[in-house]
Amino acid sequence: MRNRAIGTIVSLLFFALIAWGTMYTHENQEVNEYLEEFERLEVTIHEEKANDLFNEILENSSNYSDSQVYDMLTDTIIPNQEEVVDRIQKFDIDNETMQVHKVYVEAEELELRAFKTIRDGIELGSSEVVNNGFEIYNTAYERFSKFEVLFESMYE
Repeated sequence: MRNRAIGTIVSLLFFALIAWGTMYTHENQEVNEYLEEFERLEVTIHEEKANDLFNEILENSSNYSDSQVYDMLTDTIIPNQEEVVDRIQKFDIDNETMQVHKVYVEAEELELRAFKTIRDGIELGSSEVVNNGFEIYNTAYERFSKFEVLFESMYE
């Protein structure tokens, strides 16, 4: 149950980030430029594909076999998350914003590692490895939370 909430919160956090930044369009140029990088590099498209499907799995896990979850991770979630990580590493932003962005990159990289670990656990038939993947996913959520605090501080 906690993992479902985390997946939903991560998705909501990302969309709140975009919406929140839009509210401050004329007040903070650094924030505007940061949000423009998401749009320019089409990060949101891949983020949505990965998170929406993972949240679907979390919310309806009893409807999917291990094989189906493995295929969804392998075919859709992981490739889209790899695309997110690749694209956010290419952001062209100033030094102050880059310090905040590094936390976001760490969170996305952890999320990718979590997805891969969960997939590997399914492949190995190891609930221990799957649980380790969810622990990594929880750590990613903590990084997303830290990012949110740092991002908020950019408005001050």
